[in-house]
Amino acid sequence: MGNLPAVRVCEATPFANTGIDFCGPFHIKEKKHRIRGRIKVYCVFVCMLIKAIHFEVVSDLSSDDFFAALRRFVGRRALPTNIYSGNDTNFVEINNQLKELYVLLNSDKHHVLIRRFASERRINWHFISPAAPHFGGLWEFTVKLFKHNFKVKTIVLIKDKNQSCSQWALSKITELYLGEDKIGRIATGKTAVGELRRARRLLYPLPID
Repeated sequence: MGNLPAVRVCEATPFANTGIDFCGPFHIKEKKHRIRGRIKVYCVFVCMLIKAIHFEVVSDLSSDDFFAALRRFVGRRALPTNIYSGNDTNFVEINNQLKELYVLLNSDKHHVLIRRFASERRINWHFISPAAPHFGGLWEFTVKLFKHNFKVKTIVLIKDKNQSCSQWALSKITELYLGEDKIGRIATGKTAVGELRRARRLLYPLPID
């Protein structure tokens, strides 16, 4: 294993070195339109040093909307010194709407706009090598957290408000009860004292995969 890059270990202000990625799409319903559904994509900003996370909504697949999210991030946090983002167009399993966004962000025209935006603000923008998402492992892992859905045999901790987290019961999921969206909302798990059934919000998967 190679050494960690300098931006991961050298002292810096929060978000001075930032990785950017996208997660979604997430389907939501607007109050103004009861029947029509809407898709939201989240832009994820990850601090390379302390792993702090900042989210911005990107609901329109356009350069303008992306830069609006970036400006909101700068306004809330700080002006980054270095920004790292993906440069891969091989997204076979991604929803069509998200594909359009990735095609946009990897287009030459968009790269020109990014470099112009960065140069005006003295930001060094780094694109990782194509077909090498592991180079952006820090922010790729953050996106993976959103893609997680419980499966049978998943190892989880069961939250108990009457105990500290170090005393929560360890459990292996044996059965899932799916909602209308085909996502497990309730799970039965095997623990040291028998089987327990708990809601999804009380289960915390362990990062052992």
